[in-house]
Amino acid sequence: MASCGLLLLSCPKIAWAHHGTAAYDLDKVVTFRGTITNFYWMNPHSEILFDVKDSHGAVQHWAIETHPPTMLVSHGWTRKALAPGDQVTIT
Repeated sequence: MASCGLLLLSCPKIAWAHHGTAAYDLDKVVTFRGTITNFYWMNPHSEILFDVKDSHGAVQHWAIETHPPTMLVSHGWTRKALAPGDQVTIT
């Protein structure tokens, strides 16, 4: 276990790479209306799973990553903020 920690400390670009925004188009905003299928309240990032119907009525499964629970709590969220079956609009 200690060797894994040392490896991560010696390779900070690898250890922290998932916090970059290079994979995202920050100039494009999309909005989805759908139904929650699951909400995972967990570290390091909570996840929201939801289904959206496309223009042909077919269901598309989506997942998004949110802030960690500590940050969500500071904005009024709880682990019960979203439940399967809830209708949501996500931007």
